[in-house]
Amino acid sequence: MGTVYPMICDKCGHNFRASFGVGFLFPSVYAEVTVSAKSGELGAELKKFFTEHPNGAIDVSNIFGVCKQCGEFDNVKNLSMYLPADDFSPAERQGRWSVAFPFERAEYVAPKDLKEHYKLFAKYPHKCKHCGGEMEIFNEDDFAVKDNFECPRCHNKLVPGDEIIFWD
Repeated sequence: MGTVYPMICDKCGHNFRASFGVGFLFPSVYAEVTVSAKSGELGAELKKFFTEHPNGAIDVSNIFGVCKQCGEFDNVKNLSMYLPADDFSPAERQGRWSVAFPFERAEYVAPKDLKEHYKLFAKYPHKCKHCGGEMEIFNEDDFAVKDNFECPRCHNKLVPGDEIIFWD
């Protein structure tokens, strides 16, 4: 399941859609993102994390970021790093991710697993694609209660649209 929150500037017309979640294909997204992280495609920090903590996990959920320097928006993967807090093993998971996409033999760490069986090791330091500045990150709960996002173009307050629940 995923949620999109459209935002529009009623002054200049700039619009953006903040996306959260992943959807039914989560196990395959998890596999794809962790392979990229372990190979260094997502930066040295994640590669080092997985080298030093082979049983570590990352959060591959979509989240929303606002650059603290230039104000640009971006939808990014969370990529926060987690270490096991107990003896949970994703390989031993029983059951299906969903009826449509079983992934019974896929090894992945779902958001629920992170909450129940892992502890936060480090938050991923997101950088703005436009200026390289530090991004302020919002998860869906934080985003849903904040109503004063500023347009990165004209600095007018953005008007939120109706949330759209979708995917897969």
